[in-house]
Amino acid sequence: VFGELLTDKTKKLDDQFWLEEAPEKLMQATDILDESEKFDAIVVDEGQDFNELWWASLQGMFKNPNNMEAYYVFFDPNQNIFNLEPTIPSDFQLYTLEDNCRNTVKIAEHCAGIIGKNYGVIDNAPIGEKPKIIKLKSIEEAFLKGFEEIGHWCSFAKGGLNWKQVVMFAPYKCINKWPEKIKNIPVTKDFDRWRDGKGVLITTWGKFKGLEADAIVIIESPDHQDNLTNANLYVSRSRAKYVLTVFQVESQKF
Repeated sequence: VFGELLTDKTKKLDDQFWLEEAPEKLMQATDILDESEKFDAIVVDEGQDFNELWWASLQGMFKNPNNMEAYYVFFDPNQNIFNLEPTIPSDFQLYTLEDNCRNTVKIAEHCAGIIGKNYGVIDNAPIGEKPKIIKLKSIEEAFLKGFEEIGHWCSFAKGGLNWKQVVMFAPYKCINKWPEKIKNIPVTKDFDRWRDGKGVLITTWGKFKGLEADAIVIIESPDHQDNLTNANLYVSRSRAKYVLTVFQVESQKF
């Protein structure tokens, strides 16, 4: 219980820093910057995660806050995993981007179904294979099956995928079960080592948000995760460009 209380307190402090202290520190920093050190243009990604104080703090980064014509924000309200009220500045002109440019047709269809939306893909998008959703009894079995799937994907004998093409998402609460190696395949939690092709990446989908990989294994466990919302499922599964396998662990809590 003490560990849970400590975790909650740490999370509240972390949230306070990002929601309040970080934008205030940015405003303090821009107040002392010379105009030559500021910017003519700003591009914001993941705009759905920004709150009102963050938008206010960005204005000080412009050389001329009264002329912010080169100011672009990309956002997806379906990826609102922090449960914030949308605060996109009201004076922005909105353009809707209809086509999915990342996923195969089958993965795009699957992800759109999670949030109950229609989907569109670019004309030359590959059809791909339907994502595999496999139900299992335990987290241990999910890791075992996940290792087997990755081993199959990366089998050199079968001309398999490079390690830097493959990622596993696993619950952080069972990090002690995360592997050091999958058969003869090295595993890493370090993004740079993964990008350099030195191992398959194992991480959480929260840390991987905004990124993508050719093939992804996801372990979902209600006993080890409290963020299995549609928004999180949509975010996690849409990271996979071509191949997606999801292992769903049945809850053992009664």
